[in-house]
Amino acid sequence: MASDHEIGRVVAVDTAQVTVELNSDLKALTRSTYEGTLEVGRINSYIVIPVGVRRIVAMVTRVVLTEESELKADKTMVSLPSSRRLMKATMIGTIDEGSFRQGINLFPVLDSIVLMTTREDLDAIFGKENHLCAQPDPERPGYCIPVGRSAIFPDYEIKIDPDAFFGKHAAVIGSTGSGKSCTIATILQSIIEQSDVLQTRFIILDTNGEYRAAFQRQHTDGTWVDASPDFKPLYIPTDPSEPGKLVIPYWFMDSDDFVRLFKASPGVQRPVLLNALATARDAEGGIANWCHIREDIVKECNRILSLSSGTNNSDAKTIRQICDGMNAYLDDASTTDGITALIVLYPSINYEMLKSLFSSITSIAREGIRNENQQYESYATIDANKRRRIEYAISPIMEALASPDYARRA
Repeated sequence: MASDHEIGRVVAVDTAQVTVELNSDLKALTRSTYEGTLEVGRINSYIVIPVGVRRIVAMVTRVVLTEESELKADKTMVSLPSSRRLMKATMIGTIDEGSFRQGINLFPVLDSIVLMTTREDLDAIFGKENHLCAQPDPERPGYCIPVGRSAIFPDYEIKIDPDAFFGKHAAVIGSTGSGKSCTIATILQSIIEQSDVLQTRFIILDTNGEYRAAFQRQHTDGTWVDASPDFKPLYIPTDPSEPGKLVIPYWFMDSDDFVRLFKASPGVQRPVLLNALATARDAEGGIANWCHIREDIVKECNRILSLSSGTNNSDAKTIRQICDGMNAYLDDASTTDGITALIVLYPSINYEMLKSLFSSITSIAREGIRNENQQYESYATIDANKRRRIEYAISPIMEALASPDYARRA
């Protein structure tokens, strides 16, 4: 006897999806069961496919209606078109012994029955029993916090484990006006309002000014107050006309920050900018110029080694741009004294060796170039042979600059 929750049979299976043909007696997309009248085929709702003692859970993603003509056996009569209602669903997990686990390690066979989810299935999927804990467990810090209700199953609260949720990257994705900002604000409000959550801090970079109203209320006189005793926001405005604006001193930024700020191109502008910064720091802090030149050479060599391990054609062009920039850097008059001091401290290195290093790497990167003398050169990828040759060229310089002997000579 068919179950009250049975709605169809599996007619196709692939690595992630199943196709279900709904039963012909299912005239309306609803089914009356002992749990009440349930909707069938709602997008993002769940279905269950029993496989032995386990039950595969799938999410409905599409419902279609097809029509087919039936050819009789005597080939003398063609019947009127008959309709088939098909439903596609993505398999997301398995219920085993009342516990839901994400991921699939078994697949249904053709003609397997398909069921609507029961209350017991939903309890397992949403982890109802695990969400009942209101106090943090010293042995297991993670516990669940309600952040809203399911749009598909209104009786179920959506809860998250903040330790697990904030322990990895997360993304809230949706079209404009779909409620991304409201979702983020609701999650933060729900966590802050929990008395058991202690020492929680959030930093929001609010470029559009959307989140202040979620934690503060504005009076008619223009002043702002905290919206709740639980919220203790520190608002730092970005409008220069407002007092207390966020200011970052230039000495707080490193060289990469300056490169991004000024959008210096990797070819010539970046080395010149780095040299200018080094000179400015030398004038202010009295740090030897040779030390900055050594750091720049080591840093750019490491960038070249990193790019030589890539598989993009653009990596070869970037390597050539770095080498051209370093050659211009070495020829700059402001670095002459620093390079002289560097060579004295590192006798195994000389100016010609440094120039030859970047020139030879440029030649290796340009091997196999296409569209020569055109505005957009097309480079071949850095293969294993080129990578070994680049590493062989850089190794002596890196080993020499890594030597601690310079400290005694300095």
